[in-house]
Amino acid sequence: MNEGLKAVMAVIGLIAASIFGAVWGGYVFSVLWAWFIVSAFAAPALGVAQAIGVTMAARFTLRSWSMRKQEDDSDVGKTMAAHLFGPLLFLAVGWIVKQWLPA
Repeated sequence: MNEGLKAVMAVIGLIAASIFGAVWGGYVFSVLWAWFIVSAFAAPALGVAQAIGVTMAARFTLRSWSMRKQEDDSDVGKTMAAHLFGPLLFLAVGWIVKQWLPA
């Protein structure tokens, strides 16, 4: 495979992973919101699209004001794994914590 095609495939893969990461993260956020915020504060539930928007706004705000050293995003595999397994870890821990809540 030539280098140009590899670069195009890498860009397409990165875009697809970013879209998947946004949808997956939005889904996880909407589930955690329903488990903890809706039940505790009688707040309205969030759909996945709303959760994606809230998550994007929060990430934009937190990254804009962050003074920490920027992570190296050059390792595409590591970045994709973080987009997949980060929300999965939050969902798993959230599910465990949810088990302690009264029904």
